[in-house]
Amino acid sequence: MAVRLPEGPTASSGDVLRGVSGAVREAGFTVDVVALGGSPDERRRRALDLLGSGLFEGVLALTPLGLPVPGAGAPTVVEFPLYDDDLHGIGELATAAPIRELMARLAADGHRRFLHLAGSYEHESACARRDAYLTAVAELGLDDRGVVECHWDPAVAMHAVADLPADERVTAVIAANDLLAL
Repeated sequence: MAVRLPEGPTASSGDVLRGVSGAVREAGFTVDVVALGGSPDERRRRALDLLGSGLFEGVLALTPLGLPVPGAGAPTVVEFPLYDDDLHGIGELATAAPIRELMARLAADGHRRFLHLAGSYEHESACARRDAYLTAVAELGLDDRGVVECHWDPAVAMHAVADLPADERVTAVIAANDLLAL
């Protein structure tokens, strides 16, 4: 069975699971989603337990597990790491490619003064989105009214906007994720 996994800046773990689930159902199998949790070593041990149980035909891991290549007749193992060992989004989930396009559209609509509500810089995605924001500000000749690290906390984001001085006149706010945008 061949499964084409989604790619691009909008691919998410949900997209991957929907694609795999559809292909697996078409092949006559069912899907169990199991959150392994714990440290990288605990997740690896749990995945090995699942593989050795005889209950599964394969395992799709969304974190790097470093599982051994299975022998003939053993369950299939596919690692499609969307998250690092700390379960932070990496790769396609951490891309910031859409930010420049979004900012260019806003600038074309007349927005000139931008504020960025950033996530926690412990996450690759937050750093990438902040850098893309700053690059777009420079490339598009926009007025940067600041970058506020919100630590993925919507209350911090809300206060950052509400506490802007009345004369600040930010016309567009770029949030690092949906939670901060809300």
